[in-house]
Amino acid sequence: ATLNERIASQPAAEIQVLLHQRAAAICEERLEQFDQAIEHHRAILTLAADNLESASSLERLYQLTDRLSDLAAIFLLKSS
Repeated sequence: ATLNERIASQPAAEIQVLLHQRAAAICEERLEQFDQAIEHHRAILTLAADNLESASSLERLYQLTDRLSDLAAIFLLKSS
């Protein structure tokens, strides 16, 4: 099973969020796999739309990877 499948198999959303946070940190900081880190942060926002930590991480990652349309969407999310 893939990491995402293992995370999704966890019964509690809070556990899924924690696992996605850890995976995002590893992808970004150790592996420099920014697209994978972005996917983990997006998954967190699907589970917990009010997670400002992931929204801020996405803001930083979108700036780093020049994804300006995605960055605009995060600005809108954070302002609401």
